[in-house]
Amino acid sequence: MPRKKPPRTYKVAYAEKDIEIALALVKQGKLSLRKASMQYGVPRSTISDRVTGRVRRGAMPGRNPVIPPKLEETMAKKTLDAADKGFGISRKQMISKAGHLCHNPGIATPFTGTALGCLNH
Repeated sequence: MPRKKPPRTYKVAYAEKDIEIALALVKQGKLSLRKASMQYGVPRSTISDRVTGRVRRGAMPGRNPVIPPKLEETMAKKTLDAADKGFGISRKQMISKAGHLCHNPGIATPFTGTALGCLNH
């Protein structure tokens, strides 16, 4: 049986306040990107991305969510209500329901094939 690798986690060695301080000093022209990076222990590319506006404040790594948070909350509530009544739901059923819910308001989804509930071919 093959070994399973542990999932990768993102650990940063700097605090958000260090980024904000370094960013403020760079924007004011008191420090260069390189010096701010060295002084506060924040990668130069991180400071540069924030200065240029490529990455907004508080951004998390990874893709943006496909399903809007309000729709996701509705799905979770309905699923929990069904579970309380004794009706379990499989992964395939959940993906199908997500595809149907996203189709109604016209939200583009990464779901493909009719088996997974994709209705926007």
